[in-house]
Amino acid sequence: MKKTTAASRRAKNKDTDKDAVVVSLRADAQGRVSPQLINAATRHFDLEAVTKLVLQRMAIRTTQGIGACVNLEELDLTDNVVDTLVDLSEVKGLKKLVLTQNKLASLDALSTGTWPAIEHVFVQANAIATVDALCIPSLARLGTLKSLYLKNVDGSQPNPVCKLHGDKYRDAALRALPALRNLDGERLRDIRLANERAAQAAAYNQAARDEAHYSSSSSGRSWMSFPDVDDGAGFRGAAEALKALLGETRALLLADDDS
Repeated sequence: MKKTTAASRRAKNKDTDKDAVVVSLRADAQGRVSPQLINAATRHFDLEAVTKLVLQRMAIRTTQGIGACVNLEELDLTDNVVDTLVDLSEVKGLKKLVLTQNKLASLDALSTGTWPAIEHVFVQANAIATVDALCIPSLARLGTLKSLYLKNVDGSQPNPVCKLHGDKYRDAALRALPALRNLDGERLRDIRLANERAAQAAAYNQAARDEAHYSSSSSGRSWMSFPDVDDGAGFRGAAEALKALLGETRALLLADDDS
């Protein structure tokens, strides 16, 4: 009969402990986060001492239970199956929320909940399909929001809305979220500046086309035409010609008075 040594018993117990940790680092049968899961992930037994919580790939379906970490500042739930955000109303100091690769179909919880400190939201690779589901006008109430990621800067991990309504959701975000600094990894300051320059260039080109059309459609001089205008000198020439004409008219009137 094979004897069991102390070393083999310790090795067996160690493997058993590893298996127990792996089992404990998963959500419960309902996909909820238990205090034991948080304890195991953070090695904190006092949940109020937890300020950063990383729970990746743990079959989590709901954020129920995380609200016990009332002093939480960062929450990372990457690669789970979260489809709703609940039980976070007491987490007043949450600044960074990472929900990349989950099952969220809208951001209504962000738009209707209380998030007084939220600065960065990552929701790449979710199921957000429409601009309405982004609740962008309501997100404008999040005065501290600086970054919003619906896809990565290289275009990877997009939500369906990024493919279906890319320009529309970006324009809506630019209009409704003036405090936002970063959208999908791009600095909005640069995007807004580029848009302003494009608008100015479009206005200039339209004015040039209008002037060219006027010049080409004019045949001869009308009684109110000025040389500088017809020669393409623009409004400055027109103003100078008008000034000269008024001067001549005034001189004639004075001459009539003297006579």
